[in-house]
Amino acid sequence: MGQRKDPSAAGSGLERRFFFLRILLIAGGAFLLRFLTAAELAAVNGGRNSIFMPSSATDLATYLKLADQIREGTFQLPFYYQPFYYAVFLPVIRWFSTSPWLLIAVQSLLGAGACFLAGLAAARMRSRRAGYWTALLCAVCVPLLLYTPFAMNETLQSFNLILLLCLVLKLLREESCFSAAVAGAVWGVAILTRGNALLFAAILLVLAVRRRAWKTGWIVLAVSVAVQLPFIFANSRHLKRFSGPSTAADAVLALGNTPEAPAGGRNVGLPAGPMEYPETYQDFMERSRTKPVSCQMLEWMCREPGAFFELQFRKVLLFWTGGEIPNNVSLYGEGGFSRILRWDLIGRSAVLLSLVLAGMLVMLPRLRQDRWLWLYGMVVLYWFGTALFYNLSRFRAPILPAALIFAGCFMDRTCLLIRKKAPLLKNTVLPLVFGIFTVNGAYDLYRQHGEAAVQRLVRPDGILYRKWDGEILQLDHGPFSFGGWELLEVSPGMEIQKAFARLPENAGGQVRWTVFVPEGGSLAGTVEDTPFLLEKPGLNVVSAARVHKTGPVVLRIREATQGCAVPLDCQRQYNRSRLNGEPVRGEFIVRINHRRNEK
Repeated sequence: MGQRKDPSAAGSGLERRFFFLRILLIAGGAFLLRFLTAAELAAVNGGRNSIFMPSSATDLATYLKLADQIREGTFQLPFYYQPFYYAVFLPVIRWFSTSPWLLIAVQSLLGAGACFLAGLAAARMRSRRAGYWTALLCAVCVPLLLYTPFAMNETLQSFNLILLLCLVLKLLREESCFSAAVAGAVWGVAILTRGNALLFAAILLVLAVRRRAWKTGWIVLAVSVAVQLPFIFANSRHLKRFSGPSTAADAVLALGNTPEAPAGGRNVGLPAGPMEYPETYQDFMERSRTKPVSCQMLEWMCREPGAFFELQFRKVLLFWTGGEIPNNVSLYGEGGFSRILRWDLIGRSAVLLSLVLAGMLVMLPRLRQDRWLWLYGMVVLYWFGTALFYNLSRFRAPILPAALIFAGCFMDRTCLLIRKKAPLLKNTVLPLVFGIFTVNGAYDLYRQHGEAAVQRLVRPDGILYRKWDGEILQLDHGPFSFGGWELLEVSPGMEIQKAFARLPENAGGQVRWTVFVPEGGSLAGTVEDTPFLLEKPGLNVVSAARVHKTGPVVLRIREATQGCAVPLDCQRQYNRSRLNGEPVRGEFIVRINHRRNEK
């Protein structure tokens, strides 16, 4: 391969040493910031928190449990999750000490290392000033700070990905079998840490073909496969069939790719908690015993292409939201106890991702250069690879050090234009406006003003889904997470109707209507003439038999205390819901399970 000009190598040796020293100082500050944030989070609730005592229902506790089993020799195959974090990384650390403080120190060091490498990469891509900007933005990045103290693989994977970026940049400047082998090993570790890193094969193949670097490409591929082979062999031998290094692919694909799936795991602003596991997810998993979820997805895509790709569009757009989608850890739960995270306004995703998208726009003319093609390819493939499954803040975090190179280059370019008194509208203002809009308004604009109309177009009859056991599931509403659920208060004497566009013949079965009861309240009435009385606060499901009817499902309110309500989904508007005979702006949360084997 031919030599490429390295912007970070310009200037005297003394200038280069000063550059490395400054980047190292920024990385030192990043380490301190991460460790102090971890100390604040570790002190929450007197130490009774997810750092020291994670809930058994979380991945944090599962990783620690599996790591201890491997360390003690009691682990039982197969490897369900991608194994490197809990099968290699955590056991090594916990061999020295099981104290969370050692893990905090190591992951703080990895976070600082990611900032250092991101700064070096940005300097090689554009200039030393871009390197400073990138390292600083990476140092204060709120999601990277938040996940540092927890037993989660986000910090490790963020380091893996930025290291892989730097190693391939080095390989693009000068071909070397050793460099190719190291890059392949790091890529293999990245795949074993989070499976969507496998998609980088596409851009690595493009670079190999474009540069005719067949030998280098084969070395990278061979070493990456070799790193994964022990886990592939162990799983395949245990299952008596070929298997990848983990067996969780069906579950993670099904969570975000069923007819009822939300675009993200949990609403922004909520504390840590479980994601939605809708009825169609459970059915996909039942079928996966004989048919992989990927095949079921393909069948759904062929059956309802508009609905399938509309969901993919929502997931792709939601990836760039400025909020943090919580799961095992939440910025709005645990993160609220850290003053550093509360005061760190510059490091919020709403700011950083706006700069990233602006940078991706202004740097597009450089896409013809191999090093920029590699950076764009990494970020875009990771984006689509994450959205293919489902969106969580912790799934987005690992690519941030690499993505922030775009933000650093954008800041450097903007400062240069200001110093030169050059026009800013085209080169700075418009890209930044695009970034701010996409990150802080695009998804909400679509969900509030476009989703209902698109759903009417791609899914005019709502969801009509035949389950594996022959039951037919029918509903018009969307998911709760990132849905448009609102409460419509009810009073005695109201009659509420929910019709459906197309019912199966002899449509009998079970009706389930979701209603809301406030604390200390009660709600009584009938669904399909079946009486009910509810006093449990929160969302309740009223069930009733539906015997071969073709008309709407009817809910009559007999008694209702103040605050009782029926939820309706404003992001689904088929004009098939009525309150006292008048249409409402949305669809009530009603589903019918038509009896099995009926058409």
